Amino acid sequence: MTVRSIDISIVIVNYRVKEYILLLLDSIQKATKHLSVEIFVVDNNSEDGSVEYLISAYKDITFIKNDENVGFAKANNQAIEKSSGTYTLLINPDTVIQEDSLLRLKHYMDNADNIAALGFKMINPDGSFARESKRSIPDLKTGIFRASGLDKLLPNSTLFGRRYLGWIDENDVAEVPVISGAGMFWKTSVLKELQGFDEAFFMYGEDDDLCYRVQNTDFSIRYFPPAKMLHFKGESEREMSLKSLKKMNKGLAQFFAKHYKNSYNSISRALISLAFNTRTVVQYLTQISKSNTDTQQEGLKSAVIVHGLAKEFPDGLENDIINALKLTLEKLDMKKIANENDSINISKNIIFDTFSVSYTKAFDLMEKLSEKDFNFFFLLSKQKLIVGKSRVFEL
Repeated sequence: MTVRSIDISIVIVNYRVKEYILLLLDSIQKATKHLSVEIFVVDNNSEDGSVEYLISAYKDITFIKNDENVGFAKANNQAIEKSSGTYTLLINPDTVIQEDSLLRLKHYMDNADNIAALGFKMINPDGSFARESKRSIPDLKTGIFRASGLDKLLPNSTLFGRRYLGWIDENDVAEVPVISGAGMFWKTSVLKELQGFDEAFFMYGEDDDLCYRVQNTDFSIRYFPPAKMLHFKGESEREMSLKSLKKMNKGLAQFFAKHYKNSYNSISRALISLAFNTRTVVQYLTQISKSNTDTQQEGLKSAVIVHGLAKEFPDGLENDIINALKLTLEKLDMKKIANENDSINISKNIIFDTFSVSYTKAFDLMEKLSEKDFNFFFLLSKQKLIVGKSRVFEL
């Protein structure tokens, strides 16, 4: 009997985001119907029942459970070492991919010998383009332009917009220096030759470093917008202590120390250190503010459920949704996906039924409504969950 080779090894590092991983795994399941894959979930001592929760939902996943939070880089390497696929997808737990994304990535890589990795076109939770999908190697200039806001004021400038390569259209395939660590599609042989991430990095900076090291090979990296993903961003960081945030942001300073140690004088290094320490404090204060706000949010004032069912939901599900969101029947509207081109004026809260609406169609609608201040959620009826940016409702 011939054993089928593995097309893609998928590596996910979890830290206290079990509900988001369920959403990601649902999208992965739909994106791998015609592929042979192996999935690794590395848990960084979440202490919230994540592993048991996920094992009960998915039996065909390899779990690696750490007794402490060893950081993003080391946790990924634990699974990379075991990867046997032709390609390896490194993906954050608070992401979602469209159904044809992996097939598109694989097909492109199959026909390009000199590419080490491909990056997704990422969209933010509000449907807007995530500009960190493509970027340059960080340096002091790009840091100053970001801190001053010049990169946002002049995003297409080859000088001020260099960090996020603003002159490259978000829908064009292009060779780039760096892609986001939130979603990287690697040729496994190259990834292993590079020995994965540098484990000196705890979190942040490790993706810049890994991409930087590709420059010393015969391979290149490309931004590949035909493959889309949604990135909720920062869900693993929402309950981090100040100590953990300091350790995480240290990674950005480490990148400068590792690659530019002879390039900057003491004043420049002091400015870099000040910038990273300020970032840590701002993150911590934002986290506290968000936590206080979240505890006050009990439900939604109204919601629209976008679905494609020929008939209404199974018995009881609609009441479960109403109860979970603390709504009345009059404040919950059911809308067929056939109406996706219509403007939705009933509510600013859009919930996609993932059973009947594809992630591809959901992303398309999110992008169309990205400038209209909508909140987007995903309904996992089987798992009895509604998941959105910093909000999870159990049915």
